[in-house]
Amino acid sequence: MTQVAHVVFLLDIDGTPFAHSKAYSQSQSQIEERAMARPLAKPGEVVDVGLFGSAVGSAETMTLVKAKDVEVIRLIVPAGKLIAEHKAKGEIIVHCLEGRVEFTVFDKARTLEAGKLLYLPTGEPHSVKGLEDSSLLLTILLPKHE
Repeated sequence: MTQVAHVVFLLDIDGTPFAHSKAYSQSQSQIEERAMARPLAKPGEVVDVGLFGSAVGSAETMTLVKAKDVEVIRLIVPAGKLIAEHKAKGEIIVHCLEGRVEFTVFDKARTLEAGKLLYLPTGEPHSVKGLEDSSLLLTILLPKHE
């Protein structure tokens, strides 16, 4: 085992990648195994989006589905984390699976809590702040390219 500085590229709420670094002890084979452990869902495959419960704070954001017209991302927003104002590359639907976040959109803060969802049109500026450790299901409807 060696001390490893590990940089992970995660997806922001609009699908934009960002880097997250973490140092811990793991062998190279453990790192490679972990990276391979979460492939994208295949057509027709059932995906578990069950609740993390008390483990939501240690969960990781991951892309579940990536297709030509849609992306589905399980977005983890820790309490206190601010995702600065940005614009999504398509229409988005954000379903809060657990926890609470504050969406600022149309110049107004709105609380999104477990069991609630929010729709935004393409390119609408918004920011997100974790009020509690939260798990969101983000669906991005990508614009069609002709």
